[in-house]
Amino acid sequence: MVLLLRIWIFITLGILLAGASVWYVNSLWQTFRHSTRARVILPFNIINSKAAGTDGEKLGSVMAHMLSARLSQLQQELIATADALDTKNQKIVEDQKVPQDLTRVQPISIGYSGVAFKEVDLKMSVGGIDLSGIFSLAQRFFSERNGLQLSVNYEEATSVVVGTLEESKGSIWLAGSDKTGDIIDRVAYYLAYQRFIEVVKEAEAITPEEFKDLMLALKKVKELNRLISKGRQPEQQTFQEIITTLDSLAQKTPNWSALLHVTAETAENAKNTPKALDYYKLEYAQLQKDPQSAEKEAQSKHIQNKIALLTKEFDEKLKLSFPTATTKSELETSSITERSATERLLDPVRRLIGYVPNQAENTRPVRVAILGGVPPKNLLKREQMEVLNSSSADTENQESYLTDYTASVTQAVLLSAPHAHFIFSNVHASSGGMGTTALLDMINDLARAKPDILVITYGPLEGKVFENAFESFTEGGILVLLAAGNEPKRPFPFAGRPILNKIMVVSSVDEKGFASSFSPSDPKSFWAPGEKIPVQKYKLQDGQFSVETAPDFVSGTSFATAVAAGIAATVLSVRALSPDAVIKLLRETATPFTSSTNATPAILNQKMALTKLADRPH
Repeated sequence: MVLLLRIWIFITLGILLAGASVWYVNSLWQTFRHSTRARVILPFNIINSKAAGTDGEKLGSVMAHMLSARLSQLQQELIATADALDTKNQKIVEDQKVPQDLTRVQPISIGYSGVAFKEVDLKMSVGGIDLSGIFSLAQRFFSERNGLQLSVNYEEATSVVVGTLEESKGSIWLAGSDKTGDIIDRVAYYLAYQRFIEVVKEAEAITPEEFKDLMLALKKVKELNRLISKGRQPEQQTFQEIITTLDSLAQKTPNWSALLHVTAETAENAKNTPKALDYYKLEYAQLQKDPQSAEKEAQSKHIQNKIALLTKEFDEKLKLSFPTATTKSELETSSITERSATERLLDPVRRLIGYVPNQAENTRPVRVAILGGVPPKNLLKREQMEVLNSSSADTENQESYLTDYTASVTQAVLLSAPHAHFIFSNVHASSGGMGTTALLDMINDLARAKPDILVITYGPLEGKVFENAFESFTEGGILVLLAAGNEPKRPFPFAGRPILNKIMVVSSVDEKGFASSFSPSDPKSFWAPGEKIPVQKYKLQDGQFSVETAPDFVSGTSFATAVAAGIAATVLSVRALSPDAVIKLLRETATPFTSSTNATPAILNQKMALTKLADRPH
């Protein structure tokens, strides 16, 4: 009986020992596997644990488990990100063939499998020699070799996380809050970001912080799409908040078709048609650049149809807000028989600004004051202009170059606002030129005439005296436009000053939509075409100004400012707005020239501005 009991005990112990050995060998095997598939997370090394206010070893272990859990969450969020960037569920416009899954980000493994196994406390001896430590040492060696070891240095209210990533991936150095949750979040998003950009190369243009913003935004997009699929329409403001984030990120990743698409789709759901069209066009241009396949051709056709449908809706809205003066058939006829050679030369410039043709004369009259002299009598209809400091539009005492220059500036305004009314002021040769005092006197004279828009193409003007003057004009309801100047190395007018939020300082783009080489710029710049603007030139002959036969081309921020003034005048002709409201509207609807293969400045866009205005209640 005793013998049987002993045999049973030895068999039981043998089974337990064999099970422990199998488990241990499996843990080593898992460690080897992680060297190629995933890494384990070792307890954090806490430096200056007194500053952390807790036991460093325990805190390090807790943080490792927290990081493992957070990475598991982010793994699910990455799947949600892939779903949000998935284009296969797009709404089809005309063709019912669903495009293939061209831009889907496949589910991404972050690459960390969990916290390292605890060391095995296995007691074993051979011939009286204790071998337990060898097994613990072996496991520790393999874990550290394939584990992520991070150190946290706590300072007063701050912390720095440091560590080494896998080979060729560099090191971590993340500074920020000393709160444990914030530390874990920082590290988790950084690790997810590093893995994400390995798979999605286009995302390398954004920072780890922006990657976090992207993931949060796309998580919201997925939730909103879920609501829409169930027949619920979220508030537009909800979409608008997401668009702000996606817009800034999409501008930094112009080659990432998937992000362009989700930005366009979100803008469409928010009823922001100008923004949606902008990004659908960018996506289409990107698809055209890539090698074509049957799937990409289907995708391109789908985007083309989407653009066509939105453009049609867009134009219908525009007709409601800006009645046209002629019928479509009349427009088609006039475009063939009545357009002058100069008119046809304007087409490239007008394409850049989204020109709205056939503007009606019976809209609200807008008065545009132009600094610099009086144009020739035969440039405008008599009722379309008024001249200060003169009983008539007499210019015989004015320098001839001023007459020709003012004529060119006026034509640049008419390019986008053919029915604008103008205010001019005579500049006589005896006035002593265009010094600061003379300029300020002329500007004040024009402002006293209470124009809607004041265009200042001389300068660039700077200094407190002009800043104070412009401030008072805007308070009086006058929209001030100022040329940025034609010296790119010269400081931008009023750079860093609050007045830049209240006036429009205009920089120039060329005929392809890129910044002009001569144009200074600033984050507060407004951009408009300012190169190769076609105009009729005037020459003085026998005391009279006559039009030269061949059109001329002028360039400079003066003419970009005039084009911008025409766009602003068109907006004001539809609805009376404050200068602040016009500036906000024009900045929100400025659009890169999307036929270009590279990013261009956001150019003032007449069509976009008028459409957005139509969506706003009076």
